Amino acid sequence: MKKYLVILFVFSIVFSAGCSKKYIKGTDIEDNEDSRALFNVFAHYVKGLRDQQPELFINYISKNYYDNNGTDDPSDDVDYDKVVEILNSEQFHGLKNMDLVYFIKDLKLDRNTGNAKLLYYFEVRFRRKSALPSETEDSFVKSDGTTNHRLSDTNQMIFVREEDGWKIVSGL
Repeated sequence: MKKYLVILFVFSIVFSAGCSKKYIKGTDIEDNEDSRALFNVFAHYVKGLRDQQPELFINYISKNYYDNNGTDDPSDDVDYDKVVEILNSEQFHGLKNMDLVYFIKDLKLDRNTGNAKLLYYFEVRFRRKSALPSETEDSFVKSDGTTNHRLSDTNQMIFVREEDGWKIVSGL
């Protein structure tokens, strides 16, 4: 009897290990083709933003992109054309020493509808031309004309599966 219990125990371990889900290392996110593809899109976004090369991720933005920026005020709404305008602006390219740190918190993926939501925390640091007047000649500390900035928040990026893959539809 004891022999049969041991065999049963071994088979139950093997069976349960074979049926367990795989997760992306360091997360509670299921490792599958879609989650990997979504992380790939997000990685292109991060690299393009960090290097200020929007061409690295512009193809991953849906033509149906729309973001109301969390307000009821339509003047701050952003669509695909506005995103392209911002990414090509002097203001965006005037940012210096851009650095971006992020932590992925969760990914909700609905394969049936082809929608996904990526929740992440980010902190971006950069320098930009100062709006303040330069110091006088006798100033002890000489400014280079730029000021440091830091933004941090939790953000939700929304994706939709289109014919040519996953695209960002909100949350840049």
